[in-house]
Amino acid sequence: KLKGGFLERRKFSSQDIENIVKLPTKEQLYAMVVGRMKAPITGLVFVLSGVLRNLVMVLNAIREKKSS
Repeated sequence: KLKGGFLERRKFSSQDIENIVKLPTKEQLYAMVVGRMKAPITGLVFVLSGVLRNLVMVLNAIREKKSS
């Protein structure tokens, strides 16, 4: 079992090393950041598409009412 170690003149305990091993990889961190940045944009797209859909429905209803 690993008891500890040194990295760049810093002493690490076995618990420190276990915590470091549990950290996500660089690729996983990139994916997490991109996912967090993408979520608000996706939400905005859904909101705007809902607003546009409602506008089209209202305009169609007005057109049908005028043609009747």
